[in-house]
Amino acid sequence: MGYKNIMVAVGFDNQAQALLQKAESVASHYPGATLSIIHVDMNVAEFYQGAVGLDLKAYDSTDHQESVHEMKHLIETMSMPISKHLLYAGSVENEIVAAIETNDIDLLIMGHHRTNAFTQMFSETESLVRMMPCDVMLVRLDK
Repeated sequence: MGYKNIMVAVGFDNQAQALLQKAESVASHYPGATLSIIHVDMNVAEFYQGAVGLDLKAYDSTDHQESVHEMKHLIETMSMPISKHLLYAGSVENEIVAAIETNDIDLLIMGHHRTNAFTQMFSETESLVRMMPCDVMLVRLDK
């Protein structure tokens, strides 16, 4: 079974570079495969809708600008050409599933950290794996 369209979901943390290197390595085993990157910022204005005295739209705009800068930096460090770099704001699960369906992705590569009971409450990994319309590769990031 060969993959044609591979997408790597990144957060802009200190593990992003290692995840991208792993994604490049995987993609190199499938001649002709494309590699895309997706990052989803939480839409703070929607999440905290109704909060008093906060300029959340300005926060979202600043957060988006920082994400664009981080995405450009990551792409510059890669040796493999990137087919698409996608930057969304919203629900991580919904945005990734929509991007997979829109871009005919057949493999999603995601990082996975060890978790404890507290961090599991905020982890998107389990719900993402459950609802994926394609194969998923989890890369252990905290060795």
